[in-house]
Amino acid sequence: MALGESVVAIGIGLGNARLDLGLVAAAVLGLALVAGLWWSYFAGDEQGAEHALSTASVDRRWRLANNACF
Repeated sequence: MALGESVVAIGIGLGNARLDLGLVAAAVLGLALVAGLWWSYFAGDEQGAEHALSTASVDRRWRLANNACF
């Protein structure tokens, strides 16, 4: 969601501004920063979650899976 909101914010912020190399570079760097933050937050958790679910008892699996949604 933050990535999409960043695209919209950049578009609104530019408004009727004249595009030059500095402005385009700032917009690209801003999007790269948001993409990097998104990747660092969401990347790499799948293996840990899979391991926790596969080693847990059946009763505990249900609770872990249920709590993962929140």
